[in-house]
Amino acid sequence: MYKVYPRNLARASTPAVSVTKLGRITLNSAGARFLVERKSENVFLLWDADERRFALKPTTQGDSTAYQVRFAPDNAGAGFSAKPFLRMIGYDFEQSRVLPTSWSESEQFFEVTLPEEGFNRKFPRNRKARRSAQPKAVAAGVGV
Repeated sequence: MYKVYPRNLARASTPAVSVTKLGRITLNSAGARFLVERKSENVFLLWDADERRFALKPTTQGDSTAYQVRFAPDNAGAGFSAKPFLRMIGYDFEQSRVLPTSWSESEQFFEVTLPEEGFNRKFPRNRKARRSAQPKAVAAGVGV
């Protein structure tokens, strides 16, 4: 006999920021709409090491230090790649997490606090061993 499986998905009506396991910083649909209303397609990524938080400051101008935000169809979400930043601060992004997010009216940016448990990894990471343990010259038949 079949039973109805209830939908557990909670839709957030307030902006929320996530860090995905692909190393992307994403905004939910409320956050994406927030950027669209301000005609912002770029954000500055600000880091506060003492408080272990970062900020996303919307900007209408493209700049070499700004991140270009990509929007999902119908502004259902938005995001950008942040792997170098996440590695630089030592943040473990092997698990996607929704992070506490607030809008600072005085500073005009989203403020995001990173949890303590997100800093378990030491960077730089050790590279995975190559598929072949043979040196390149031997694998290529050189010096044999």
